[in-house]
Amino acid sequence: MCVLEEQGVIRELRAHPEGKEELLDTVWLGQVQKIQPFMNGAFVEIRKGLTCFLSLSEQDFAYRPQDHGRRELKPGDAVLVQVSREASRRKNPCVTARVSFSGKYMVLSRGKGGVGISKKLTKRERERLRAIGAAFELPDRTELVIRTSARDVEEAALRKEFAALQRQMEELLHLADTRTVYSRLRTPEPFYLQMLGELSASHTALESIRTDDTEVYGRAEQYLEEKWPEKASCLSLYEDSLLPMYKLYRLEAVLEETLKEKVWLKSGGFLMIQQTEAFVSVDVNSGKFSGKKSPQETYRKINLEAAAEIVRQIRLRNLSGMILVDFINMEEEENREELLETLRCLTAADPVQTEVIDITALNIVEMTRKKMRKPLAEQVKVV
Repeated sequence: MCVLEEQGVIRELRAHPEGKEELLDTVWLGQVQKIQPFMNGAFVEIRKGLTCFLSLSEQDFAYRPQDHGRRELKPGDAVLVQVSREASRRKNPCVTARVSFSGKYMVLSRGKGGVGISKKLTKRERERLRAIGAAFELPDRTELVIRTSARDVEEAALRKEFAALQRQMEELLHLADTRTVYSRLRTPEPFYLQMLGELSASHTALESIRTDDTEVYGRAEQYLEEKWPEKASCLSLYEDSLLPMYKLYRLEAVLEETLKEKVWLKSGGFLMIQQTEAFVSVDVNSGKFSGKKSPQETYRKINLEAAAEIVRQIRLRNLSGMILVDFINMEEEENREELLETLRCLTAADPVQTEVIDITALNIVEMTRKKMRKPLAEQVKVV
């Protein structure tokens, strides 16, 4: 078990539950079983009995061993894919032909080609990095995305990482040419290392990282020293046998609290969070709050407090897909715009792609969050 204190928030990081295989980000040489034009998709079997969905919009750059010229997928084709989303209760896993390799400063992947730059960087820095990226010799149907962590990094360091990622990609494609279908070609780093990398790359302030697992400690220490040496001092091994770490941090109570539908706000208001088959529903209520100012100012304060807690709960519970939030109605357009801007600023720190769409005519805020891992409730078999 590994516990992370991130800006006052305690998280538990642990390997996938014993006996359960984590498929996310694994790379396979699968076989196309069926093409479904009306779904704009193909069903790809990555091993006997495990079929995944692949969008046909990616077939132009999908890698087919020994058949690199043809672009249209057909049943029986061997194709290189990476699991992009775990299976949910009623849906198969999803795979992508955009097989990718992530580094500290950039991500190299299969695609239509070109160089992308993080939008979180300043215009001047984006222009500098774009000029550097344009000088790289990208192979055919390969894309490069330069991350926020590349800010102010020297060109030599960027070139060195690009060369390393390109070498890894070449080795994987060569491996695919020599293997049979249903072969697993790559297994990613453990989830706890991926999360440490995401948080470090986002410049998140890490107060401390503690684990009582010596193996996890050893791997995390090596990982941080190699990739994020400035964060290595945050890591420590917990060795108090009289007080287990899960009791020290009250993790069982925290988990139980996190799975409740009702979440109280400090002001006395509360949220009702419900996961349906189609979307996540969040209802904001004034509850016990009794403000002395005008009702509209009271609603504004509750909504802004609720916005911060909603974003926190979404990450804690790993909610994804379509998220609909029924905030308390506000008459002033200025207040509604302030609420949307607050939500956009809060979600910008989420490593998982999250978008705040708009407020509907019924005063419902629409949000989307990319589906990757199962929500927390499913992981602990509550639903």
